[in-house]
Amino acid sequence: MARGQVSVEYLVVTGTSLFILSIIIFGIMSNYNSVKRQFQMERGRYLIDEICETANYVYSYSPGSSVSVRLTVPDLNPQYSYVEGRLINLRIGDSDINDKCAVEIKGTLPSDPGDYHAVFIKRDGYVELRFS
Repeated sequence: MARGQVSVEYLVVTGTSLFILSIIIFGIMSNYNSVKRQFQMERGRYLIDEICETANYVYSYSPGSSVSVRLTVPDLNPQYSYVEGRLINLRIGDSDINDKCAVEIKGTLPSDPGDYHAVFIKRDGYVELRFS
């Protein structure tokens, strides 16, 4: 075998291996991004459920009553995520998650993701929501 032929064969094998490896890595990354997005959506749905359940619980007590809970806020688009009356809307990526609670809630959602201390306070006719 000539030295040139060995070099060409080595380059072909190496190039083919790198091409196959890049296809595998691309597949893994696209699957990872899909799973990460789905996880964020589930965290958003859980956040809405927790806010509604806690607001309903606090609303059943007398004005001035309060409950503190720890809530995890996913990565939201703060421009389109809001609490308005009975409606809670979360924009995660390019998708909206929303639900209506049984009681009116007044407050704002944090703009940064993370764990927050949320205080629900019963007022006359609504529940006030504060994050800290």
